[in-house]
Amino acid sequence: MKNLKNKRPTQLILIGLLAVSFFLMNGCASKRILKKYYVLEPSLTPVLADSVQYDELPYSVLVNPLTIRPAFKTRQIALRSKSNELQYYVYHVWGEPLDEALRFFIWRRLEILKVFRESSIELTTKAPQYMIDGTIDLLEWQKPTGKIKKPVAHIQMVLDFKDFRTGKILVEHAFDRSEPLPKKSSMNDFVVAVNRILNGEVDTFIRKTISKLEKDMAGHERNNP
Repeated sequence: MKNLKNKRPTQLILIGLLAVSFFLMNGCASKRILKKYYVLEPSLTPVLADSVQYDELPYSVLVNPLTIRPAFKTRQIALRSKSNELQYYVYHVWGEPLDEALRFFIWRRLEILKVFRESSIELTTKAPQYMIDGTIDLLEWQKPTGKIKKPVAHIQMVLDFKDFRTGKILVEHAFDRSEPLPKKSSMNDFVVAVNRILNGEVDTFIRKTISKLEKDMAGHERNNP
């Protein structure tokens, strides 16, 4: 009986330690497996960066999903760890597929700026006069390398404005942009930088498109007084 009494406190201590370990492990595990979703946000400011003055253009345009390079056709956020090596975050993901997210991003910016009489992300019974599409070649968080001292948000894309009937490219805007991040950056820092790049480049694309269409309209008026 004496031996049993001596062992009982030890058993209770062990049970207590196991219980504490169980709760701690469960707590850590729940934090590790928490999946976070991130979204692309068009700026709500209804003014182009260069304060270009324009009237709503009397045209209709369809915004198509963008074509994505297969390595980035995933909702997991890509990390460029070496020049030829990509890794993917398991618990940090885009809230939407990137082709649809970019499609909505561009369409929403057109609506905010009131560029066209009608802009849409769905093809209706009445064909639009123009369409917008493009390609996403890179959208990644890039680690510091020998040449890059800080982590960066890196995007390489092409945006095309086309005649809907013929498919002819009227305006092309290609860019390869990197936005530096803090050395100790969070995923939110990365997404904020991505949104900043996209807002600036989409506005540049819109400015080019407005300039092209207004020039064509002026030429048409000169030739048909």
